[in-house]
Amino acid sequence: MPSISRRDFLTRVAVGGTALALPQFLVSACSDVIGNPTESATLDLSTDPGVLNYFYAISQLQSDFWTRAQLNRFPGITTAESTAMVFLFTHTTNQRNWLQTYQTFGRVTDVLTFDFSNVDFTNRSTSFGTGIVIQDAASAAYAGGIKYLTSADNIVLASKLASIAARHSAMVRDFGDLFAGGSTRASFAGDDIIGPTGLEPAASPTDVIATLQKYFKTTLSVRGA
Repeated sequence: MPSISRRDFLTRVAVGGTALALPQFLVSACSDVIGNPTESATLDLSTDPGVLNYFYAISQLQSDFWTRAQLNRFPGITTAESTAMVFLFTHTTNQRNWLQTYQTFGRVTDVLTFDFSNVDFTNRSTSFGTGIVIQDAASAAYAGGIKYLTSADNIVLASKLASIAARHSAMVRDFGDLFAGGSTRASFAGDDIIGPTGLEPAASPTDVIATLQKYFKTTLSVRGA
């Protein structure tokens, strides 16, 4: 598969529905999901398709959350925040659709179910606060999943997914600083997500699922990691 620049990748994600040439190993991949996916699913990270399933499950969560957030905007939302909501909804949904197209064979179910019953979307802090948790976890998940991949193309893909999720997280954190009225806007790269080396930590799949499971109705587990 030809190399894809970050600009081209973002363009493909932005327009959505654009199919890329699929690596041959995906064509022959068997299912890496165990159980009834609407109730439970096991993600096997011992294969590249399994790692891509892991990414796809997280991208479904991101899309579902921002879809709900932009449909239930909190009172007093600013024009800039409203625009950001639409951007996040559009971008995460098209990213989910792109991953769905990229991995046609052995893909985890497209009907994972989610639970945001404890998220008050009418409250600004709760809505954006949950968004930060999800985006931080997604960025760390993509970065942490890279080491389980063998395909060079997929390693590049995971790097780009991590970068995009981190940019989303930074944007939401920046809005938090602006809303607080502070003169210093630093939480976009706060000490809670940036380590002493100046880099964001890469989280293990087990830790990521533990953080995000409360937002899934589908019970997820990980093996091979």
